Amino acid sequence: MRDKGLVGGATFCAVTGLAILCILAHGIKPEEMEIASVREPGAYVACEGIVGSLRHSGDHLFVELFDGAAVIVPFFNFTGDISVGDFLSVEGMVSEYKGQLEIIPEHYRVTPMYYGQCSDSLFDTLHGEFHADLSPGFHAVIGSAEGDHLTVEKELPETLFVPFHGTISWCTTHDTECEFTLYGSPLHFFTEHFLGLGEISGFGICIEQQVTVLYYQWKELPLESIAEVKQKPEGYPVRVQGIIESVRNSNRHLFVVLTDSTGCILIPIFKDQQEILGIDAETICKGQEITVTGILHIYQGTPEILPEVVT
Repeated sequence: MRDKGLVGGATFCAVTGLAILCILAHGIKPEEMEIASVREPGAYVACEGIVGSLRHSGDHLFVELFDGAAVIVPFFNFTGDISVGDFLSVEGMVSEYKGQLEIIPEHYRVTPMYYGQCSDSLFDTLHGEFHADLSPGFHAVIGSAEGDHLTVEKELPETLFVPFHGTISWCTTHDTECEFTLYGSPLHFFTEHFLGLGEISGFGICIEQQVTVLYYQWKELPLESIAEVKQKPEGYPVRVQGIIESVRNSNRHLFVVLTDSTGCILIPIFKDQQEILGIDAETICKGQEITVTGILHIYQGTPEILPEVVT
């Protein structure tokens, strides 16, 4: 009987203590600081920045918040709406989990952002074009849109962002996002939009060699002659058009020789690629005109194109 009384008393004290802590937390004014200054577990802080990435685990959502440095903000049993690129203001208690600091949110506010490039007061974004009072160049702003007019309320400093320009040399899809690299760049880029080989420019935020793409402009690779393509370095993305001179079938692998007025080049189409490319031995034949987008490869000293798209 005495043990039951002790357990009941301990439970009451614990619940009461948590309630008092919760009440006190609501009354504490958080210390506003940049993420790089968040160091002490137990501190009650307020930070704001851009949502750089999201990771779902069951009903929980783990947000990477970025303001030049990054911190994880875990939302447990989350039922709200947060997207990559949103502006997130959060206040809460600093905690440490597996050696990494986190901010356990007590209050938060999500504000959509507009990212884009302005020219002649026309602001091009991934959500459409708006008339806006902005200087030429890249911008990241909070604002309100009415029709095709955007009223800018706040602009984030350009020092938060990294511009990029180059040629996509590799890309793949993971669930709801696309990962790609640029020829000659060590960075990996991530976007919610599927992209293929092509030329791209834009800007994003960079966290540990990974760039979250917030705005981009993409276009197809230019058509080049076979002679020009052969002069490119190995691994370079290329696009050529020509006439099929011959097709050789070896154990269901297709070896296509493509020719134009400047020369010829081999296009190996391996059997595990054929369904992806929509090609088989009966649909591709000598005399056809095709366009091939792919990666220049050197095999035993001879250039060839590993195809990504054949039309």
